[in-house]
Amino acid sequence: MEFESEDLSSASLEERLRDGGPHVFRECDLTQADLRGLSLFEAVFEACVLGRADFRRADLDGARFSGGGGSGVRFEDAELVDAVFTDVDLTSAKFGNALLTDAVFTGCRMIGAVLSGCRGTGYRFTGGNLTLADLTGCTLRGEMIEDVRLDEANLSGCDFTKAVFLRSRLIGTRLVETRFEGADLRGADLGEVDDTRLRALRGAVLSAEQAARILGERGLTVLKCRQVQKIILITVGYALVTLGYSIGMQLTLRSTDGRSGGQGRVWWPSGLRRGRPASNR
Repeated sequence: MEFESEDLSSASLEERLRDGGPHVFRECDLTQADLRGLSLFEAVFEACVLGRADFRRADLDGARFSGGGGSGVRFEDAELVDAVFTDVDLTSAKFGNALLTDAVFTGCRMIGAVLSGCRGTGYRFTGGNLTLADLTGCTLRGEMIEDVRLDEANLSGCDFTKAVFLRSRLIGTRLVETRFEGADLRGADLGEVDDTRLRALRGAVLSAEQAARILGERGLTVLKCRQVQKIILITVGYALVTLGYSIGMQLTLRSTDGRSGGQGRVWWPSGLRRGRPASNR
């Protein structure tokens, strides 16, 4: 069934959607519409107003959302396998316990969105704004996170193992028990890295420039040139230890061009005490 430019605000659509899908909604007003538990497999939503629309427990596998949107859309417990969201306003949207396997969010405004407790893997974000979003416990292992703002977002318990960040921002993010093993953060703006955030970055790949900036925030200046790049990288790790940062972690530091001549590995063990330098490998 197709709906075009219809006012469906506050409507219960169960009766109208009994016919087989997929259903198409174009430029419809679905403000506060009740779509709970409905079968919307491969449904299409083009430039629709979705403010506070209720999709809880709906089957939205393969659905396509483009343009439109609105604040407070509810997707809790919905099935969103292979769903695609493009340029949709999902401000304060709620995805708790939704199944997001291979869902794609491109260019979406997701300020304050709640994705904590969502299920599945392979979902990804590109070119979106997730400032103040709650992604507690989300799994983004090995994903490319490109042009995404995560300022002040809650990333506690997230798994970014081997993820790659390009032109993305992690300023002021909450990083409690967040995993970054093998994650490439060279393309991320980390903002100010305090001791707590530094500990959270264990196992991450940083550029020499980022490492120098971290030291600069602690009153040290690192001078470097290509010929002594590896020595400088080791010096960065040694300086952090002598400053007393008992980090118990390993960071890989690389030049931004990734050339082998600019690679070095800095290691310091757990259990260090402030003021006790350790040997570096």
